[in-house]
Amino acid sequence: MTPEERKAYIAQRHHEKVLDVATYVAIALESTQDKECVYAPYAFDDHWIVFLLYPKFNEDIVLDSLDKDSNTYQEFLRILDFAFKRYYQRGRQRKNSRERIFVRNKWPLPKFPMSERQLDDTSIQNIQADMCYFIHRECAHQLRQFFDNEGVLALWENESLSNWTRRII
Repeated sequence: MTPEERKAYIAQRHHEKVLDVATYVAIALESTQDKECVYAPYAFDDHWIVFLLYPKFNEDIVLDSLDKDSNTYQEFLRILDFAFKRYYQRGRQRKNSRERIFVRNKWPLPKFPMSERQLDDTSIQNIQADMCYFIHRECAHQLRQFFDNEGVLALWENESLSNWTRRII
């Protein structure tokens, strides 16, 4: 096998694998078709990326902890584009007629010096406390915006956990 044939073979196999992964993602999108958004986090060695997939709108929002160049994850976006096309080929609903996936990945975030980005134990504990406060106040209470009306806390036997304002008064 010549080097050119080898490169062509590798490129062909790579494209086949991309299509396999795209098919897998399309099947995953179908299994979550009743959801408005699919959350896909990925952790790398030095940072994390979260893909928020909106299949009905053919849109992807990228949250990148290091705000890297989009070429870093361009191949994954190509896979998502293939997956969305297969998702629509199977007759799933869409609310716009865009042919390609719309990616939002640039956010107006302030840049901090490295010395201010370091997290110590106190910073991590403060983040945990803020998250617990948010979950307790906004997700676990019946009258709040993020309460899941079909979740376990919505059951009658858990009312004392999810509606504590009546008990306080």
